[in-house]
Amino acid sequence: MALTQSDKIKYNKEDVISHHGVAAVIKNIAGEVLMQEHVKYGFWTIPVGKVKNDQSVLEGLRQEILEECNLHIKEAKELIVKDYYYERNGNRVKVTSHLFEIKNMRVR
Repeated sequence: MALTQSDKIKYNKEDVISHHGVAAVIKNIAGEVLMQEHVKYGFWTIPVGKVKNDQSVLEGLRQEILEECNLHIKEAKELIVKDYYYERNGNRVKVTSHLFEIKNMRVR
């Protein structure tokens, strides 16, 4: 039996429970969008991450962008919220995804 892509991914305990996720559209002065290679899933994406249970969505966004991009968010505009459902390690996981446009930031 062949392994599927999801069988090869090493999920952590936060990945297999329902949670909020954040994603950020970050542009430079030329209008180019920041993309990163997602190490766990093996594709290129805008910066993304999970919101911890004790955080607000905005706090989670700020923490993820600081950790992944070394940027302090000063202003962000939420563009859309959408629910996604995944099967992970036998669990049905709901990810409520929040997409933001970063309007103002500074390098740490």
